[in-house]
Amino acid sequence: MAIPISLRREGDPEGGNKFTAAMFAAPLAQADPIARIQAIGHTTRSLRTEAALDAFSALAPALNRLPSAVAVAAGRLGARADLSASNVRGQTEPSYLAGARVERMFPFGPLPGVAIMASMISHVGVCCLGINVDGDAVPDTELLSECLAAGLDEVLGSGRPSGEL
Repeated sequence: MAIPISLRREGDPEGGNKFTAAMFAAPLAQADPIARIQAIGHTTRSLRTEAALDAFSALAPALNRLPSAVAVAAGRLGARADLSASNVRGQTEPSYLAGARVERMFPFGPLPGVAIMASMISHVGVCCLGINVDGDAVPDTELLSECLAAGLDEVLGSGRPSGEL
């Protein structure tokens, strides 16, 4: 699994993106959905403090001087993940477009060399998901959709208030 990790620090200038990708093995063997969520949360929080997290940006100038085939191969290191997942904090206050209240926002993340890109954005307390799938890597998208729906039902059906996660 690959996730983007923000490298932004307090005092950084506004605008633009400053992030890197981190990869880890998702805890698929964990049967309890809450325990899976907690394990992923623990892993991502620990990755944010990893000293070598921004190592690729230090290597980028050297990679730019290499022959293109070598640089492309190095850039494909992140493509070893099957899934990339990202979340974006959305608006916390209601917004309007042409006088109509915006009820939902749905994300559409690119496929950065992975089979599945799962994105989530929150909008005024509601989370919306967007799933982008490489049809060559996942030929049975209907089965994938059913599995994703079952997994979401499992998490939502856990009955625990969100503050306990």
